[in-house]
Amino acid sequence: MKLWVVVHSFTKSLVHKFKESIQHLKKIGMETENVFLTGHGEGGLEVQLLAHASMKILSGVILLGSYLHRKLSYTDFPVPIFTVVGDLDGVTRITRIAEAFKKLSKEVSADVEMLTKAPMVIIEGANHGSFSDNTLTDSMIPLDIPAELSADQVRKQIAEYIRIFISYNTEISYSEMPAQQESIEQWYKSTEMRLQPLLLMSNTEGEDNCASPWLSTLQMWLSGLDGKDTQRLKVSSCVIDTERNVTPDLQVLKNYGSEPVLFLSAFLQFVQKQNAGEDNAQIPQSPREIKARMLSAERIRAHLKNTTAARILTCKDLNYAAFVTALSMASSKALERYYAKHLGAIFHDDIVVNTLTEWEQSELRIESLLHEQHITSFVYQTETETVNGEVQEGEAGGGLYFCRLLPPTRVLEWIYVDSLQSGRYRMK
Repeated sequence: MKLWVVVHSFTKSLVHKFKESIQHLKKIGMETENVFLTGHGEGGLEVQLLAHASMKILSGVILLGSYLHRKLSYTDFPVPIFTVVGDLDGVTRITRIAEAFKKLSKEVSADVEMLTKAPMVIIEGANHGSFSDNTLTDSMIPLDIPAELSADQVRKQIAEYIRIFISYNTEISYSEMPAQQESIEQWYKSTEMRLQPLLLMSNTEGEDNCASPWLSTLQMWLSGLDGKDTQRLKVSSCVIDTERNVTPDLQVLKNYGSEPVLFLSAFLQFVQKQNAGEDNAQIPQSPREIKARMLSAERIRAHLKNTTAARILTCKDLNYAAFVTALSMASSKALERYYAKHLGAIFHDDIVVNTLTEWEQSELRIESLLHEQHITSFVYQTETETVNGEVQEGEAGGGLYFCRLLPPTRVLEWIYVDSLQSGRYRMK
């Protein structure tokens, strides 16, 4: 395959440079009308804007160590768009790529042709500098993760991937197209498998205005119920805005079979999570912490007769559970890299605060000492309230148990990215 190539540094006059380059190439002999635009890192975001303005003369866009902007969709993108990233990219985090792939997978489900229009490849062992001969700005150097492949090894892989993408979308060789389509479909499957831990953990934790399976699990653990007793507690959960001040609700249904059944609504709030309008792949994509608004085991058992707590858990235990869950979800390769540099985490007893205001103003304490993370939660709890010996339903029953918790997605992102960056030493 013969290619005409023009390389420009990042510039604000990209549109002018693009048109000027096309004119120059045609002047020196380029006859093809197949033009592809490539951008690395932040440059990838800029070429997306140019693609919309120059769609009539473009055949496709290639993003190297970059991603589709959060405001855009693959379906509406005017030309085929190919994403190639490294799994050790500390500038364009793999967690941001997971979000992009999640969007892509939804669009593929709606239109299978999106699979070949917007392929995505993750190169194991490549970092952000692998796409630019390790030429990075001073601010990017401490963010990037040391590559496990040489620049030459990465270049050879990139060249082959791009050859297939360009050839397929320009129909240079009809005889090769079935094999090329098979390769592109395999890229999708490989990318999905590599990102599976991150995608599953994100879905479990929940999203804004949606249920949180993770919080429902935590509330069930916190209840201390075990065995058949767990069937008497039905937990629903909801992710809400951080500004809302809500109280968990509990209702008792006494005619639900032979025993009363509790219906409990718990609430989760994400702290320091990027807003939908923001799109910075250099910072953590997961929330820094979770504000969990739950009810205590004492309150729950007060409504249920003939039950005992199989265990008494605290916020500390729930944080430990988040850490262990993330470790169990991570790939063997990610764990191998993580344990080569870090010893794990130590969880300290909760700090009890006396007022809701104190709890709202507190922050999950995460401290780094050498290669260990030290994590301390803040808890706000109230007594279970009774009237004439009977516990009231709803807010009147008290028994609040509010925790500042470690998000399992943040732990997973720490394992995959932050812990490996040369300039990062703590889970911030």
